Amino acid sequence: MKVTFLGHAGMYIETTFGSILCDPFFNPAYFGSWYPYPAN
Repeated sequence: MKVTFLGHAGMYIETTFGSILCDPFFNPAYFGSWYPYPAN
């Protein structure tokens, strides 16, 4: 497995089975003014 950090929060994860590009979102961001839609 290889993990590459992109910028301040994004990451690219590579494995022998595939790859994932993600930018994790932690709730509540900015004192609850940002929220995921639709809720998951």
